[in-house]
Amino acid sequence: MRIFACATLSTLLFLTSSPVLSGTLEQASFEGQVQMQIDQGQVISCGVRVLGAVHTNTSKQIMGVDTSVNVAKPGFGMVKGLVYQGTLDQYAKGDLSRLQLRSFWFRKPDGLTTVPNKGEYLESPETERAILYPTSVDSAFGILDAVLEGQSVQIGFRLVDDPYDRIYFGVVEITDQEMMQLAQCLADWARSMLKQHESIKPKSNK
Repeated sequence: MRIFACATLSTLLFLTSSPVLSGTLEQASFEGQVQMQIDQGQVISCGVRVLGAVHTNTSKQIMGVDTSVNVAKPGFGMVKGLVYQGTLDQYAKGDLSRLQLRSFWFRKPDGLTTVPNKGEYLESPETERAILYPTSVDSAFGILDAVLEGQSVQIGFRLVDDPYDRIYFGVVEITDQEMMQLAQCLADWARSMLKQHESIKPKSNK
């Protein structure tokens, strides 16, 4: 099984220096990184990793997200989220504090939102303090479609000690070539899903 990252991550920095308040949306700079997973020559998942952050109420502090949304065989979506906080110096050194999450979601302009299929958030076995969950393929695909269309998306999360969600919004910036890679990946994944459906479809009696 091989995992391909179709983009390189450049240094992010951010918009807005106002404090995060209950009910307040914060505009963020989002950078996307296209992801694809292949097994035996077949596309089994594709999606986007999204990174972004804003300044907190202390100008030298930032709070950021490292997230991903994917569609995968046999027909589900997967969301992963990590939130971190620290100073600009810590950011430059890659030494930020990871915060404990209660919930995490993506939302597109028409209101379609990712939610856990069974209402449960799982701890990532690979990334400390990250949470993940399977979601409906429609919601995950909808977020990826919004990225392809250059639409603004929302990323919301709630920390364990917070009484409200913090919501970041913005357009996920990826290059035209990365857009083509994502579109091709989704097309290949859709064809693979169609073949899977046809292979299990009961044959009619003549």
